[in-house]
Amino acid sequence: VGKMVFPNGNTYEGEWFENKMQGEGTYTYKQAGDIYSGSWFADKKHGPGTYEFGADSSVITGEWVEGQVTTGQWVLKNAAVYEGEFKLGRPFGAGKFSFESGLVQTGSYAEKKKTDEDEPAEEGEVRPPNVSW
Repeated sequence: VGKMVFPNGNTYEGEWFENKMQGEGTYTYKQAGDIYSGSWFADKKHGPGTYEFGADSSVITGEWVEGQVTTGQWVLKNAAVYEGEFKLGRPFGAGKFSFESGLVQTGSYAEKKKTDEDEPAEEGEVRPPNVSW
């Protein structure tokens, strides 16, 4: 068990194996204020974990594979809860949004078309979806 502060200010505190983040640990993204707590394998999020967004306090709890959330629940504060599949940190495939108003939207979600306004996420960072219908 140990702590590493990276040159960009991000930190990891948790278990290590052969100089790689492996086992249980917490990674904090300094710039965004995001925090991931959960399982790691070979420096990547892998297994059960929770990702908390600093910007809007939303939280994803789910299963991660090689650094990406694949299934889980995303609680979007004061808005909705998404339960289902993910791809590249966004709802993708079978899923369900339940809104505070009582409206429920169930379906198969696809990738959003890329625009010039889209900014690339920091490696391993998850971004909230731009959901529209």
